[in-house]
Amino acid sequence: MAWYAATSAATAIAAEALGYALQARDVGDVFVKSASVAEYADRLLAALSAGEPRPAVPHLLADQNTLRIGFAFTLVYHVGIVWIGALAVARSPRALWRGLGLHRFPRSTWWMAPVATVGAYTGVVAYSLLAEAYGLDALVPESTVPWEITREASTLALAGAAAVVGAPVAEELLFRGYVFGGLARRWGFWPAALLSGAIFSANHLDPGSFLPFWGVGVLLAWLFWRTGSLWASIVMHLCFNAVSFALLALGVAT
Repeated sequence: MAWYAATSAATAIAAEALGYALQARDVGDVFVKSASVAEYADRLLAALSAGEPRPAVPHLLADQNTLRIGFAFTLVYHVGIVWIGALAVARSPRALWRGLGLHRFPRSTWWMAPVATVGAYTGVVAYSLLAEAYGLDALVPESTVPWEITREASTLALAGAAAVVGAPVAEELLFRGYVFGGLARRWGFWPAALLSGAIFSANHLDPGSFLPFWGVGVLLAWLFWRTGSLWASIVMHLCFNAVSFALLALGVAT
């Protein structure tokens, strides 16, 4: 994805310029870390015995500064979707606001977003359990947010802002408002929902998440279509991400 490449490149450039390690994940589990430490100890002893300079100390843990930079750029990307998209598809922010039904959220449909969230989460969990039960490791969804963010409060806060606030607003505007909305006017609900849902799912860059998140994308499109207001899909997306983020922060999910 172009946006992912741009965000990654910006993060790499900023981290390098500031002298941070470009490492967003740990090198591995405790056994991999232990092996890396033992290997470094061997190289250090060999270098000292030969009177050579000390070898570079290996980076075993994710660099929190790099993680913070990455999520900061992600938030910038989210803001960019809102403003650039508004300029590209509408003559004015007000026209976009009304065109996506953001000026209203009928009380008769308030219950749909939380109920849809429960259904979506149940479906994703059931899919994960089935994939694990049949040994289909490649099809088991993985979190796109690294658990290493939980080590520092500031990193956790930035990641939470991006995942729970920025992503639901920006991605619903992009995938449901712009993509699905534009396609639905030409092709009708199902072709538009299936195609926009597939693009939305592929955007997460996790092969295991593709099928279940495709279904979630179709459900989000249906909420927008059924209620006539993008608020419904934004609220469902926010609730879904909030549950996932809470489980990650509590150490329940990885």
